Amino acid sequence: DAEGGELTALGTHLAQLPIHPCIGKMIILATVFDVLDPVLTVACCLAHRTPFVLPMPHQQQAALKSRQLFSSNTFSDH
Repeated sequence: DAEGGELTALGTHLAQLPIHPCIGKMIILATVFDVLDPVLTVACCLAHRTPFVLPMPHQQQAALKSRQLFSSNTFSDH
């Protein structure tokens, strides 16, 4: 029960998954409703940071230095 501090059946399953509980619940419910394949794609996208987010300011400087090092100052995007 919730007052005794015990986990529910869903909580027991969620505790075994190494992911955020919301994503785990989505995956478990997807198996119940037989839509696991598309939901796994969505879960993977939600579980990782987007590549379109700019890094923090000190990481921006490090990225700029790396870009200059590897581009040999050609200013090419290829």
